[in-house]
Amino acid sequence: MRLKSPTNEPISFGTSNGSGHSMVLGPEGDDVPQMFIQSAFAAGAIPAEADADEFVSAPKATFEKTDQELIQNAIKTMLERNDEGDFTAGGLPNRKKLSALVGLNVSAEDLTIAWTALNEAL
Repeated sequence: MRLKSPTNEPISFGTSNGSGHSMVLGPEGDDVPQMFIQSAFAAGAIPAEADADEFVSAPKATFEKTDQELIQNAIKTMLERNDEGDFTAGGLPNRKKLSALVGLNVSAEDLTIAWTALNEAL
């Protein structure tokens, strides 16, 4: 069976029985002996006549927010809802309530950075 690497980078694989045999496939493809077929597919090889785009998907874009963005957004939520206990007597956000809202442990330093950034943005 003729297989190839789905990208411009070569892939390497060996037999699963531990015999020590190995093979490298590039994007141009090659005939793969039967003893390597399973390992080749497991390594990501595709049929030589196939279009790689059918098999390789683009990495999913992640739009994760940084911890600071999460903390600042949570502080904004606390300001908008103004629930009892959201803020200390000194006017700072309550770290315990903020941590619960954000879903992670907010340090005093992270709180100070986020609070300062929000106040400077006003």
